[in-house]
Amino acid sequence: MRPAYALARVSAALSLRSQDLIDLGRTQILRLHEKGGVERDIPAHPKLVEYIDAWTAASGLKGSAFLFSAFERRGTVASSRQMTRIDALRMVKRRLGRVGIPDVISNHSFRAKGITEFLANGGSLETAQQLANHADSRTTKLYDRRTTQLELEEIVRIRY
Repeated sequence: MRPAYALARVSAALSLRSQDLIDLGRTQILRLHEKGGVERDIPAHPKLVEYIDAWTAASGLKGSAFLFSAFERRGTVASSRQMTRIDALRMVKRRLGRVGIPDVISNHSFRAKGITEFLANGGSLETAQQLANHADSRTTKLYDRRTTQLELEEIVRIRY
């Protein structure tokens, strides 16, 4: 799953079960299990629904199984327990290493990317704050990477 489509915390994405994608007919809802035991429902992005449907079909997950279960025996056998944040971070770092990308990207990078893309495509800070489940808009602003993108766009104007 791409947490960036839900602006979800990594822990909320990892706690998803197959039953947390709720089909309401014309739309789907994603039930996130946030920190502090809080459950909240957000509309599921159509691409995210595609990814979850493909994953559940390929993996054979049913009912109350975690979408992202931990593995036993060096990644060969899925367990019934959920993947931890540390497990997910290790997985991201391994994948980055395999394709030769520096491991500066972390699980949190996907959340920042989602918030940045939402804002860059005309979304409001208030809505981003609500989607990210931040109590304060200043926290949401910390995830906004548009100024970094702008600096790079400007610096490449230097040509010789």
